[in-house]
Amino acid sequence: MHKLAGIPLILLVAATASAKDLEWIEVSPQGDGFIRTESQRPFVPWGFNYDHEGDGALLEDYWDEKWPVVEEAFAEMKGLGANVVRVHLQFGRFMKSPTQPNAEALQKLQQLLRLAEETGLYLDVTGLGCYHKQDVPTWYDALDENARWQAQAVFWEAVAKTCADSPAVFCYDLMNEPVVPGGDSKRDDWLGPGFAGKHFVQFITLDRAGRDRTEVARAWIKTLVAAIRKHDQRHLITVGLVPWSLDRPGLTSGFVPEKIADQLDFIAFHLYPEKGKLDEALDTLKGFAATGKPVVIEEMFTLKCGADELGEFIDASQGKANGWIGFYWGQTPDELREVNTIPAAITLSWLELFQEKGPQIIETTAAFEFLNNGVTAHRGNSAEFPENTLPAFESGIAVGADWIELDVFRTQDGKLVVIHDATTKRVGDKDLTVSQSTYNELQSVDVATEFRKRQGLSVAECPPQNIPLLEEVLRLVMKQRRTRVSIQPKVDCVAEAVELIRELKAEKWVGFNEGNVDLMIKVKQLAPEIPVIWDRPADCDLDVDLPIAREHKFESMVVHHTGLTAERVQRIRNAGFEVGAWTVNEADEMQRLLDLGVQRIYTDYPKRLLALQAERRYHNVACEGTYPHHLQGVCVDDSHIYWSFTTKLVKTDLEGHVLLKIPVANHHGDLCFHDGKLYVAVNLGKFNDPNGNADSWVYVYDAQSLKELSRHQTAEVFHGAGGIGFTNEHFFVVGGLPEGFQENFVYEYDRQFQFVKKHIVPSGHTLLGIQTATFANDRWWFGCYGDPKILLVTDDKFQMQGRYEFDCSLGIVPLPGGRFYVASGRCEQGKECTGRLQLAVPSEEFGLLDITE
Repeated sequence: MHKLAGIPLILLVAATASAKDLEWIEVSPQGDGFIRTESQRPFVPWGFNYDHEGDGALLEDYWDEKWPVVEEAFAEMKGLGANVVRVHLQFGRFMKSPTQPNAEALQKLQQLLRLAEETGLYLDVTGLGCYHKQDVPTWYDALDENARWQAQAVFWEAVAKTCADSPAVFCYDLMNEPVVPGGDSKRDDWLGPGFAGKHFVQFITLDRAGRDRTEVARAWIKTLVAAIRKHDQRHLITVGLVPWSLDRPGLTSGFVPEKIADQLDFIAFHLYPEKGKLDEALDTLKGFAATGKPVVIEEMFTLKCGADELGEFIDASQGKANGWIGFYWGQTPDELREVNTIPAAITLSWLELFQEKGPQIIETTAAFEFLNNGVTAHRGNSAEFPENTLPAFESGIAVGADWIELDVFRTQDGKLVVIHDATTKRVGDKDLTVSQSTYNELQSVDVATEFRKRQGLSVAECPPQNIPLLEEVLRLVMKQRRTRVSIQPKVDCVAEAVELIRELKAEKWVGFNEGNVDLMIKVKQLAPEIPVIWDRPADCDLDVDLPIAREHKFESMVVHHTGLTAERVQRIRNAGFEVGAWTVNEADEMQRLLDLGVQRIYTDYPKRLLALQAERRYHNVACEGTYPHHLQGVCVDDSHIYWSFTTKLVKTDLEGHVLLKIPVANHHGDLCFHDGKLYVAVNLGKFNDPNGNADSWVYVYDAQSLKELSRHQTAEVFHGAGGIGFTNEHFFVVGGLPEGFQENFVYEYDRQFQFVKKHIVPSGHTLLGIQTATFANDRWWFGCYGDPKILLVTDDKFQMQGRYEFDCSLGIVPLPGGRFYVASGRCEQGKECTGRLQLAVPSEEFGLLDITE
């Protein structure tokens, strides 16, 4: 067999080259997926179960005498686009007795770890396999429950000790498809029914003896997790669940996800969608995702449906699943194309689907998404927090500055610390010279002292702060991918700073800024890829400075704001440099500089500058083009507007120019933007029908590509979903009503679209219910049809604050600075429909008031 046929050599070379880049994997701080520990980049498991080769032989059956087969298979899987390989370790091959692991097998596992590291693949290490009944030791089957669990614990201790130091392990899967018996009678076999000559389901007890099934499962998990953690505190732990583990009527496993999730790092389960039943598969996935833990579909394949439907399932599952693992059995697509059998054709269709979907899932999700708004938070958000402290930097990130700036000195004992002055006198309660003090001595200074006094705050309102290490700030910034940090060396510590950056792999998060040209040249000599922002005084000579900046390939020039004129700004920009200003705190001066075309402003007041930018960014705008059906709703992000025209979803820039548009199901209603996604209220049935013949959904789209990610049924919206808003981590859906109702209803859902509560709005009659919804200024704003059209305003508990004759029934969107976008549209007879947005401000008398520019 030509096992490497069809896989480009460059991919195999790249596989080896990527080994040095393997990072440890952990659950993201938000708990909504996985990240690489060092770089904090997202990690999306996308790979294969490598449980046997094409002849059915298990890995341990051939890895001694045919190791090159394993090496080739790993290269092939990497070449196909995998980043994870799930391997299944058989208990009988790794244990010689209940207390003695097999040293030879553990050595082979070490060899597998080295192969994974060299190939750049992560391992999902699944243990305790008993897939071939003939390989299960008789002594193992003879053990009682307690002794069997202890033997399993010895297995996992040995495996964890072997794997503990390797970053190539993605996770430990305690067992493939464990089950607690559901009946009262005692079983006589630890294994479930066979499938294709293998036993994948395994019972963890033979006799439930009246115990609660979930408590048995929890006790078993606790035993094995404790065994692993004796030697390995770092790698993730899960267990591979059967799809019927959900607590639903019918067949169950006893491993109820909600009741065991707290013992695991993430949820793994196995799902084979059936032809024509994708909604059922998505509903099952939704049940596992309800735990709030990341979810990996650890087994999937074209077993019960074709590749087209499996592809649809993968697309629709992206809003709920965080990883997908299929199968590879040692034959490449090219080899399979030469085999004229139905099984080969089925496997080929799966591998082709895997190759097609991989780049979209891995590359798009893992991309950096740094902001680019020209707002540098000077010494952090230093208007609201003590300068150059961790709270100031945390706030600078939180408010949305694209860069935070800090200053660095070296202590007497060689530590790089973050402080602006050579002494602590100005900001602290002691006067120490930084370069003549040790780091420990500097930790005794409360550097929040001056800020606290200046702001008139108590110690409770402004707690004491220590001088942070540069390393602490870098690690803080690397936990996210929106804001970068600009380092200003106040002494010649560039080499040490670059060494630290290299050690942390923080290059993508950092830049340097300083007026000392020699220090900035050194940055470029040591790390050419790191941006340099050259600080210049107001009276700088551009005839001298621009050639220097060009020669050394600096990226930006930041001039003291008093020295910037329209002519000087244009000269810097024409020379190919970003032009910035330091340090600007007054709104009028910010406005002047933005009018001149300044691209970056250093400020102690990042929120003030961001709000000013936003006010300038949004203005009355018409959507380009015409559409077959009328406008239903709008939403915005920092640089785009999204329009829902009933059967068309449209993305424009802030000037209304169309960037993307896609056909969508009739009928798509109002929408909201959250976390890079669009959430659209959709009704596929009858609106306003007294008998509730609606078909209500929320469709989710990627805001960048308008690619559909998932669908969530919202059957509770009885008369048809028409609008949606988001606040406090929950979604709120509104919709139609038949005649005769004197109140409206709001339906609350959590982030997994599990129904939470139905709220009643004592609104009085509104024609056809509520059409649009948004939450802003601590209030709900609802747009309704009618003649006249009605605006309802409630508090956050849906108690009425006002009812006004104002038309925002086609869309209402909050903007920075307390303003709103209000949508309008026309559909002329014989012509298509248009849409536009007008600015409005809150009004006690009118609810909202249109304003002109």
